[in-house]
Amino acid sequence: RSHSPRKERRNYEEKVASRSKSPQKRRSVTNSFDYLNSQCHLEGCSASIVVQIAVSDDTLETCVRLSRGFQANGLTVRCSKFIIENVHSRQPIVALCWLNWCLKHRFDEQVQSACLPIVARLSLASLEQHRRMMSERVFANILAAKLRGCYEKAVHVFRTIHQMDHFSVDVEQCPRCGRTREGMRVKINAIPCRKQIGCDRCQRQGCELEEKAGEDLQFFYQCPHALLPLNDTTDEYYCRSRMLAVHLGSAYFAKRPEDMTDLKPHTSSPSRKKK
Repeated sequence: RSHSPRKERRNYEEKVASRSKSPQKRRSVTNSFDYLNSQCHLEGCSASIVVQIAVSDDTLETCVRLSRGFQANGLTVRCSKFIIENVHSRQPIVALCWLNWCLKHRFDEQVQSACLPIVARLSLASLEQHRRMMSERVFANILAAKLRGCYEKAVHVFRTIHQMDHFSVDVEQCPRCGRTREGMRVKINAIPCRKQIGCDRCQRQGCELEEKAGEDLQFFYQCPHALLPLNDTTDEYYCRSRMLAVHLGSAYFAKRPEDMTDLKPHTSSPSRKKK
């Protein structure tokens, strides 16, 4: 046997060191942004996308959503350019869909303004049917534009009818100055706006409306109560409240004080007397 001294027992545990000599690796997290998940956007995740397809009618809606979902400014510019350059050649209902996408994804005013004239070509019934596809401000602007367009059409119709009222006829003698021509007839011009008639010598003034060039034209509407001017600054008369209520879809219409007879409800049962 060996007479070497015994080794003392270790009363503590030795720390076990890692045998790997490589530095400690940190946990890496890769953030990816999915435009269908709102939580990613709140956490600040982002992703870069490259859309290599050309923007067309079939891919426009997808590109618009991707441009706003991923905040891709380059794709937004491409979509805006495509809408501005091609909306004038599309049907009004297609332009309305494009306008709806622009409003929903908050495109700039230039893109929305390019769609408005095409959407305004829709009939009033179609605009009311698809009213939820546009904001109240856009709907009001379209109605105002259509109303002013109706005023311009009324002016054009009035001018056309007035030009037809200007006529000329050949007679033997001018009724105003008594001019005659030997063996020939005298041409007489009728000018209804001046309430005059005469030949070229005694009547040198032309049409009064043509001289004003439409600046001082004023239309009037004859209702049962008064003769009212008709323009874009005239308030509607009280008798038209019933018609406006029908078009607005409301059964209530305002009454004048003299039209109100009795505001109390009429009951068919006799009233009971208190004993």
